[in-house]
This record gives sequence, structure tokens and C-alpha cells, in this order.
Amino acid sequence: MPPPRKYVAFTLAEVLITLGVIGVVAAITIPAIQAKYFEKMVVAKVKQTYSILGNAVNLMIEEQGCGISNCYSSIPKPDIETIAGWVDKYFKYTEKICVPINGTKQPINWLPEYGYTLDGQQTRNPVLTVAYNFGGDTNSNVCFYKLNNGVNLGITRQNTFDTGGAVLYFVMDANGKQRPNRLGKDIFIFTSSSTSFSSSRNHILSPEFAMHAWSSSSYDGGQCRVTWSYIKKVCPLNEKTPTLYILTYGKLPDLTKVGYPSKP
Repeated sequence: MPPPRKYVAFTLAEVLITLGVIGVVAAITIPAIQAKYFEKMVVAKVKQTYSILGNAVNLMIEEQGCGISNCYSSIPKPDIETIAGWVDKYFKYTEKICVPINGTKQPINWLPEYGYTLDGQQTRNPVLTVAYNFGGDTNSNVCFYKLNNGVNLGITRQNTFDTGGAVLYFVMDANGKQRPNRLGKDIFIFTSSSTSFSSSRNHILSPEFAMHAWSSSSYDGGQCRVTWSYIKKVCPLNEKTPTLYILTYGKLPDLTKVGYPSKP
């Protein structure tokens, strides 16, 4: 007759210690995995949206026959819906809402109420964020879109305090209404104009570098745009130029490296 089997069991203390070790490892690794996934998602959305908008603007200019002249300044301010209608026929979206300057700004359930600038300041400015209840920039309309790739998009004009309208701002939020809703994290800006970019070609769409002095305390060295001949002196390619940074390096900028808080 074989001897009886001996069963080895874990004590309660051993089980608790094991669970504790697993919990510590999970607490360390899961946020890192989530952050890496978020970064890959944002990078992919920025590149895809940049391509979509660049193609749309290019086709719009070809159809309108603008050439080196300016498509946008032909439409008086504050009208943005006409210009947006020229462009949006070339990209796909599921929802579109254009907000007039004198209309009641009702909540749009797929947009956040506000976003954050590079330095973590709260803002509703349509040039800097994709938020439904924008303030301050009361001379401009804005058109909001929910794109098929999950991106929220806002189209508005660069400067509403003059009579021209030579530059459009495309402000994208890579993950829709979800946080952080912050420039350089999930919000990125592109500009479009027919301003001469060089002697050889017309400027169609460019990555926006930073913010404007009149919009945020986080601006550095003036208004930064790639159409400026001295851009490298004003806006070096670093974490303060988030859209160009992500398109150049394929990764999110670490805003703490240039003195901005990690969270608003």
C-alpha cells in the first residue's frame, strides 16, 4: 500500500505577500504601458489628421483656383462656415456644428467645456483648444467636427481683430472629449494660408509651433509660425513647439523639460 500523499499548502501570510508583490509590480508597470499606448495613439492620430487636412486644403485650393492669391481673405469676417465648407467636403466626419458669434453657446455633448494651454492654464480660446464654450475671441465663428478617426477638430481664424482672414487654424484633439485636453498632450494645431512660404511654392498646411502672446502667458519669443524666415531663431524645435515636435520625432514632447507642469 503506497504511503499517503503529502499536500503542501501556502500559509495566509505567504499568499498576502505574493499578492502584495504582484500589486507593486502592477502599480509600476501598468501606468507605463498605458502611457506608451496613449503616446502611440496620439502620434498616429496627429500624423493621420495632418495628412487628411493637408490633402483637403490642397484640393480646396485647386478647386477654388486660388493660386498664390489668398482664398481666405476673400470671405469677410467673422464668417468661417463658408471657408470651412470649402475644405470639409474633402474629409469625412460624423458631426458638424458651427457656432456663430452672436448665438447662444449651448453645450455640445461631444466637446469638453475647456482645455489647457502648454503651461497648464485653462482656456476656451478656439485657436488653442477644441472646446464648445469659447470666450474672449468674440469676433470669430468656429466650426467643430467629429472626425471618423475619433479626432475632434475645430476650424477658426488666426486673428479676429482685423478685417482680413489670411490664416485658418485647425485645432485637433486626438482623443475627443477625454482628458487631458491640453496643448502638447492631446491637442495639436495646424495652420493654413496662401502666404508665400518660399520663392518656389505656396504654403498649404503647416504645423503650428507655439501660442500667441495675446492668448497665453506661455508664449516664447513672439508669435511662432513656419512661414517666418527667422523661425529657427524664434522657435527652436523642442518641447515648446509641440506639433512640429511630434511630426518630426514621432513622440510626445515632455513639457516638464521646458519648465511646464506635468499636469494642469
